[in-house]
Amino acid sequence: MTRFLTLCLLCCGLFTVLTAQAQYTVEVGAFQDADQGDFAEIKPLGFVYGSKIGDNVHQVYLGTFEDLNKAETLSMQLRARGFRNARVLQRPPGRSVAVIQMATKLLSSPIDWVDMGKVGNIFVENVDDKLKVMTGAYADVAAAQAALPSVRSMGYKDAFVKTIDFNRLIPIGAFETGVKEPLIPIQLNPQQQPVNNNPATYDNTGVQQPQAGVVYPGNSAPNTYNGVPTTPPSTGNVVAPGTTLPAANLPNIRGRFKRESATRLQTVLKEKGFYTGQVDGYYGGGTQAAYDQAFAGQHDLKKYRALVPLLEVPAGDAVMRWPSSSVLLAVSKDMAGGLTDNQLAAQSYAARQQLYSARQPLSASATARANSWSETLWANLGNWAAEDPVHAHMHSAFRLAYYQTQVLLEDHYMDKGFNADAAKDLALATLQNMVGADLERFLY
Repeated sequence: MTRFLTLCLLCCGLFTVLTAQAQYTVEVGAFQDADQGDFAEIKPLGFVYGSKIGDNVHQVYLGTFEDLNKAETLSMQLRARGFRNARVLQRPPGRSVAVIQMATKLLSSPIDWVDMGKVGNIFVENVDDKLKVMTGAYADVAAAQAALPSVRSMGYKDAFVKTIDFNRLIPIGAFETGVKEPLIPIQLNPQQQPVNNNPATYDNTGVQQPQAGVVYPGNSAPNTYNGVPTTPPSTGNVVAPGTTLPAANLPNIRGRFKRESATRLQTVLKEKGFYTGQVDGYYGGGTQAAYDQAFAGQHDLKKYRALVPLLEVPAGDAVMRWPSSSVLLAVSKDMAGGLTDNQLAAQSYAARQQLYSARQPLSASATARANSWSETLWANLGNWAAEDPVHAHMHSAFRLAYYQTQVLLEDHYMDKGFNADAAKDLALATLQNMVGADLERFLY
């Protein structure tokens, strides 16, 4: 009987190993000088974490999922949002380690990482919308059991010891917490083992190591965890390394005051059948939903969204990677018809960063120039669009991308402390800087 029970236990153990649930994560891409704020728009989709692969460069991942279809769907959603290198990776099995589980949190709930970091090395296991918070790893279960009373005495009364596949653990560091100071205390629990805060090298077994300081072009980053092949590289266009950097964190749009840019956006959305509300100049939830629907499905915009990966955007030009501004650039390049004023383009780029980070309102003369440029451009574009149906399609896409970008730029400058009028002037000057060289021919 004893032998029978032993055999059953061995078989059950073997069955558990053989049928362990596969886990998948979505690799978002390699980003320079990135932090959690850069990924605010995708955080509701899963846990955002990263591994440092070079000087100020992180490989960023989203979530851990047991459903491959869900991971693939999220990967497609990320690519639609502008993270065009997003792809699914499968986590291979690793060695079993002893840890102490401190708490289970919902992904949407606030977590005091600094307080938890007082315990020692912090990891999470993320499955869908839950985070299991752990400390470790320990040399063995006995060492973890010996440390358990200390962990419980720090307020984690329900903490318990468990063993887990180390490759399921995500190390928590400065990128995940946003805390620049070391999260983990200098004097670690001596029973805890050193860890490597890099999810691609958990086991250090046959790992394809990234080159330090390199921002990988599309699909050239290692596609393995511990040498296990995963999703094959895409055959899509590989673009300049600078275009793999993230868009700047999108400003929160203020919906409580009336503005001309919102009125114009609502007007074109209504013309195209996406907006059914009142054209009132207040950018509320209805306007946002209508724009999102247009951005995803409007025929003219879809065409230019497909061209965005082919653009060469300088590495430091994060605002030009906003979804609307990148489409705006694609449309303006098409409208230029090969007649871009390259000298003006170079001058504009040289001045762009200073404009983004402006600390003073535009002068009266600069304001007049920006407004005159805008009025002349729109008048001439209207005449041009009426000449040919092809022109009209370009014009529609340009209007949608332009006014959405204008709204965001206005909020970008209001976030810096400018009032609404000054923000509008700066936004117009920035739009002129962005597309003026391409559209110079429409001013005469």
